[in-house]
Amino acid sequence: MTRASVHVASALLVGLAALGLVLTQSPRQTAAREYADAASYNRGITTFLFDHREKLTERDVAVYGVSGMSPFSLTSGAWLTRLLGAPSRWHVHVARADLFYPLGAQPGSLVSVRPESSACVERGPAIHVVFDSDGQGRFATDCQAAVEASHPLPVVEAWQPGRVTPQMAATGFPLAITGSDFGNAVTLLVDGRPVPAAQARRGRLMTATVPPNATSAGTIAFTVEHRGRPAFQGRIVVGPDPEDKTPGNTGGSGATEQRRAVRP
Repeated sequence: MTRASVHVASALLVGLAALGLVLTQSPRQTAAREYADAASYNRGITTFLFDHREKLTERDVAVYGVSGMSPFSLTSGAWLTRLLGAPSRWHVHVARADLFYPLGAQPGSLVSVRPESSACVERGPAIHVVFDSDGQGRFATDCQAAVEASHPLPVVEAWQPGRVTPQMAATGFPLAITGSDFGNAVTLLVDGRPVPAAQARRGRLMTATVPPNATSAGTIAFTVEHRGRPAFQGRIVVGPDPEDKTPGNTGGSGATEQRRAVRP
C-alpha cells in the first residue's frame, strides 16, 4: 500500500463519523466540518502507522489516547494488516469503554480493548504509542509515560446556553461546551449525575441534553470530570430572560478545578 492510498483509506474510515452537533450551524455545514475533522484525525493516525511500519509490524503494540472513530475502533485488525503489510497485535487502552471501544476482543481479532487502569498491571508490550486529539502519534518509553501523556486535562472555554427559562429547565434542553481535550477520559455530570455526551471537532466540542428538572436553587450545575475527578464546574442560571442583552453575557458561571493531571 502506498502513502497516497493510505490517505484515501483513512478517509473511508470516517464515513459514519460526521455528526450534527453544533447548535449554531446548519446540519449540512456541521456534517461537512465533522467529516473533515474526522478524516484529518484518521489521516494523522494512518500516516504515523505507515511511516513506522517497520517498527510496528509483527509486534505487540499498546495504543493510547484514541477517541471516536479510528483505525482501532470496531475492527478485527485485518485492515491494519493490509496497511502495514504484516500483522501486529494491538492492545488499545481506553479511559472508559464506549460505543467505539467496547472492552475485549472478538475471536481471531488482532485488536483488543482494555481499561487504561490495567495498562501497567502486567508486563506490557515492548512498544507504546500515544495519539493526541489531532491524530499525531509518538512513541512512549513505557506504559506509565504513555498513560500520563494520553488524554490531557480538558479546558472549558465557554458553554451555551448560560441562562434558560423555567420552561426550558422543566423540559430539558441541549447544551454545547467548547474548549479542548474533550476525549475518552472526560465525563459530563449534570446535577451530580452522568449524562450521555458526544465529542466533536477533534475534542474541542462536547454536546449533551440536560435532563428535565435538574434545577437546584435557581441554577443547573454541571461538572466536567477527567478520569473520575472534577476538572471544571459550571452553572446555568434558570430564570426569566434578562433585560441585559449585551453580546457575550451568557449569565452562567464556572470555575476550573486546580490540579495536575491524574494518574489512573
